[in-house]
Amino acid sequence: MNEMTKQWLVYINDDLITAKELLGNDLLTGIVSFHCQQAIEKLFKVSFTRTKTRYSKNS
Repeated sequence: MNEMTKQWLVYINDDLITAKELLGNDLLTGIVSFHCQQAIEKLFKVSFTRTKTRYSKNS
């Protein structure tokens, strides 16, 4: 696994930890959703990078 992939996985883990810590607070539902969405987006980037698939921010 290359260093870029490892760093993305750290970021993914950080987003998931943050979402889990905030999950019980009803006032922070939007922030929890944001961190979950970010983790998923980063996971796609890792997948695309590992398979060398090109992606566009505008798609």
